[in-house]
Amino acid sequence: MDFAVGSEVECTDGQGGHLERIVMDPESERITHLVIRLGWFAPRDVVVPLDKVTKVDERTVYLSISKAELEGMPGFLEEHFVSPSRDWNPPPNYPRQTVLWLTTPVDFEGDEYNLFGTGFAEYQPLFVEETENVPAGSVVIAKGMAVEATDGEVGHVTEVVTAPNSINVQSLIVHSELGDHENRQIPVDQLDRVEEDRLFLRITTENFTKLPAHPLH
Repeated sequence: MDFAVGSEVECTDGQGGHLERIVMDPESERITHLVIRLGWFAPRDVVVPLDKVTKVDERTVYLSISKAELEGMPGFLEEHFVSPSRDWNPPPNYPRQTVLWLTTPVDFEGDEYNLFGTGFAEYQPLFVEETENVPAGSVVIAKGMAVEATDGEVGHVTEVVTAPNSINVQSLIVHSELGDHENRQIPVDQLDRVEEDRLFLRITTENFTKLPAHPLH
C-alpha cells in the first residue's frame, strides 16, 4: 500500500473525503491510522484505524465503512480550554470580559468585578489549546510538510511508500526544492523526528541530492 496524501477516500456507499495525514509508529515503522478530511466549506478531520482500509490504488483509499460511520470516527484534534493564571491581564484597552469566557456567576462589589478569590468569578479564555488524538509517540505525516536535512531545508513530503504487501513504511517521497525539482525517495531510517509540522532528516543536503529519484506523478 502506497499512500499518496490528498488521495480520495471511498466508503462502501460513496466518496467520503480525502486523505489528509498518515500516522506512523516510529518504533515499528508501521502505519497505524489515517487522518481523513471530511467536507470542504467547514472541513473536519477524523482518525481512522488502518484496519478499516480494504485497498489502496494510486488515487483512492477504500474503506470498509459507510460515510455515516466515517463521520462518527473520533476527531483528529481535541480542544481544551486553557485557564488563565491569576496574574494574567488582557492587552491594553481590552476588558477581561471581552477576551475571557465567564464560567461561574459574577460576584459584584458596587460596580466592580471580583475576579479571583472565594466566591468570586472564574473565567475561561475564548481561545483553546489543541492536541492531536493519536497514540502517544506517533509520528504524523502530512502532504506538503517541510523537510529539513541536517544543514537546511530540502523540500516537502508528497507520498508515503510501504513495503510490498505490508503496512511497514519503507520510504517517504520528498519533492526537492534545491533546483532540480526531482522527487527523492528517503528511506524511513533516515527520518530523525517531526516537530511542529516539520520533518527532520539524519542526512545532509548533499546526501539528499544523491538519493534515487522517484517518478513524478
